[in-house]
Amino acid sequence: MQLIAENRLQEAEAILYLIDAARPFGEEELAICALLKDKQNRVIVGINKTDSPAARPGQTRLNVMQALPDLPQDRIFELSAQEKTGLEPVLAALFSLLPEGDLLYPEDFYTDQPVDFRIAEIIRGQAISRLYEEIPHALYVDIQDMEMKKNGKELFVRAFLCVERESQKAMVIGKGAALIKAIRVESQKELRKIFPYRVQLDLQVRVDKNWRQKDRVLQAVLQE
Repeated sequence: MQLIAENRLQEAEAILYLIDAARPFGEEELAICALLKDKQNRVIVGINKTDSPAARPGQTRLNVMQALPDLPQDRIFELSAQEKTGLEPVLAALFSLLPEGDLLYPEDFYTDQPVDFRIAEIIRGQAISRLYEEIPHALYVDIQDMEMKKNGKELFVRAFLCVERESQKAMVIGKGAALIKAIRVESQKELRKIFPYRVQLDLQVRVDKNWRQKDRVLQAVLQE
């Protein structure tokens, strides 16, 4: 997975690095900054979670400036994704780095992503929003089955939230299956807003040991 991420950095025209202001700036942050050191002309840093009582955005900013000394200070932003504050300057900075090109698709073309990929991303987003402190990068979604029913008015989806260890499976399910139910219900609500038909979601949890070392899974997750 790290190799795929590093290859993506080489290809990217703009790189947005989000840092958690509520946790100490440590080895993980330094390692990422080392990867970005020769790409500082394409980097934007977002210091996130400034709404947290534990946030130290000023100290985080100093740490970033030390680790990336050639990064312009006006490309370091403080924001709160939770409160939706400070987002507009980040978007403006991203647009300033991205060259405008010819249209690849018609203007009324909503997305080129396959349906199963979009469904998986929505489910994963709902899961991560509830589990970001426990297992933010250790889960993926496997869409096992999709079937259109009722003359095209209803889409039935069977999906698995996949984790790496049995202990993580219990976290995702939650006490009395409350957490997995909440993920399913909220995912279903979001899916019904997107698709022009009713969506019925059957969501379960499965252990897939060391999935981050499996090329087949990574290609599916990243839509290679």
